[in-house]
Amino acid sequence: MKKLLFACLAVGMCLLGMTNGAFAAENTDNKFVPTGIYLRECVGYEPNYTTTDWTNKSLGQVSGDNRDGHSPLRLIYEYETTGEISAAISGHANGSTEEGVIFAKVAAEVGVEVTGTRKWYKGRSAGSSYDVPPGRFEVLKVYIPAIKTAGVLKYKVYMDGYPNDFFYEYETLKGSYAPIKSGVHYKVASVINKASELPAGIKVYTPKGSYRTLLEER
Repeated sequence: MKKLLFACLAVGMCLLGMTNGAFAAENTDNKFVPTGIYLRECVGYEPNYTTTDWTNKSLGQVSGDNRDGHSPLRLIYEYETTGEISAAISGHANGSTEEGVIFAKVAAEVGVEVTGTRKWYKGRSAGSSYDVPPGRFEVLKVYIPAIKTAGVLKYKVYMDGYPNDFFYEYETLKGSYAPIKSGVHYKVASVINKASELPAGIKVYTPKGSYRTLLEER
């Protein structure tokens, strides 16, 4: 009988070690928790704060010369490099399920979608436009914004096979951020009076078309 009992315990320990997303529950706060394999499901996220970092990733510069214009001059930035940026999720959260829950809550809070990884390709349009007012000659810096957040993740915990008999656990999400899924942010770097003040190699939009300034000689 003792040998049989030992064998059963050994098999049970192996099952616990091999089951993904499962764990052996422990007694906490003197509450009785039945022994068995428990599943843990992330079901919610409550942020302590959610803010927009408008200048999270710098992409480059663009200019609009509308000194002779009588209406706003619309320009759309084209990516000058190929690259990518990824979200940084800190603290307890480290899985795709947590990311999905966090991203959904953040999108509802700020009204824009975020993503785990954002890629861009040289020569393609960034999608977002900017209007240079009449009579202005502006140099703009272009950024990919990110949403920053921290808060508490909510987990539903239940014994395998008994999903209706559950309790909740909570884990802290430390300061994290994720890039917005699409679009860019334009920030006026300077207002100039003549083309000779432009940075080298920058693309300039005018009411009659566009051109690129010459690169500085080394």
